[in-house]
Order: sequence, then C-alpha cells, then structure tokens
Amino acid sequence: MGYVASKWIASPIWLSSGTRLRQRLLFAAFKAHRQGKRWMGTLLVLATACGSGGIVIPSYVVTSAGWGPLQPTYDGTERASAQGTHENRGWSVQLVNGTHQDVRADGNTTYVNVYWYYRTESPTTSCSGWGPSFSCSNGTSVGWNPYGSESTREISTADQEVAIRGLSADFIYNSLAPTGEGARAIIYSCAQFGWPVPDPCASATMSFSY
Repeated sequence: MGYVASKWIASPIWLSSGTRLRQRLLFAAFKAHRQGKRWMGTLLVLATACGSGGIVIPSYVVTSAGWGPLQPTYDGTERASAQGTHENRGWSVQLVNGTHQDVRADGNTTYVNVYWYYRTESPTTSCSGWGPSFSCSNGTSVGWNPYGSESTREISTADQEVAIRGLSADFIYNSLAPTGEGARAIIYSCAQFGWPVPDPCASATMSFSY
C-alpha cells in the first residue's frame, strides 16, 4: 500500500512502497503545511522522487493567474493565438499551462516561447556631498535575473489547438531559484517567419513572490 499526500494537495500524489527517508520527508511536508511553511512543496517533490526514482512536478497549486489570449499580427492579420495560466506549484516550481494555435493557413508555423527570471534584493550604499556634508545611506535594490528559457514545438493549422508543452516534457516549467524572492515568466506567442522578417510576437509578463 503506498502513501498518499492527502486533502492538502489539489491532485493527490501517490507514492509507491518506499524507504524510511521518503516516509520522513512526507511527514515533514505535512508538518510544514500545518505550520504554514512555504517549502512544503519542495519536501513533497523530494519524497515523491524517493518513491519513483525521479523528480516530479507538484500537483499542489499555490497560486494561479490567467494570461492571454496573446494574438501576434503581421500586416494587420492575426497569425497565432495562445492563452493559459502561470502557476506556483508547491512553492518549488513555476509552470506555464494552456493552449496555442496557428490561426492562419499561410505556410508559417507558430510556437510559444517562455523566458524565466527570479528576483533578488541586494544591499546598496548611496553617498553624496563633499567635506563635512559628505554622507552615505544604506538601502536595497531589486533586480530580475535571467533563469533560462524554453519553447514549444512549432505547429501549423493542421494541428488545430494544442496544449502548451515543452520539447521534452508535458509541461513548460522552471524550478524556483533557492536564493530568489520572486519568480517571473515572460510568455511569447509567435509566428515563424523567414529572414529578413522578424517573427511577430505578442507577450505577457507574469510574476509571483515566494
């Protein structure tokens, strides 16, 4: 009989017969949830990995915000359409969900591309003045740091509307940076045009704090 992450999970994660380590991680995850700890999802991912032999995406959806439809145009004509949600999964993964479609039978394929970022705060020192009036003050600066990118495969009108998926996975997702305080996805819906015409794209910027 396997263990199940119970009603606290949006969609239960079943664990196969496992090890003492996995049982301890699962217990710690439930304890963290009761205490309101945001790293509950990370423990669930580790516990599931111990039972299945690999990391999986948490089913627990902490936050979900809609985006789209994104409809890039060229010469005044709509070429593609994409829409979906940006999700915080278990305080450990940001995930882009949804569908996309090539809406114009013009011989140009379409795709979705996502750029990931994480936010950090850094201490700063600002100084001004001269002689006796010279003084400095301490503060913080906030910046978004690139954290990779991922694209779907290119599709045509023959594919109709399809789910947004990575080239090697059923989702487009990115692990949350351990040193970050926020996660951001800039989502592009684009049509593939040949040189010298740049690909027309429409974009949405989605963020959450953690």
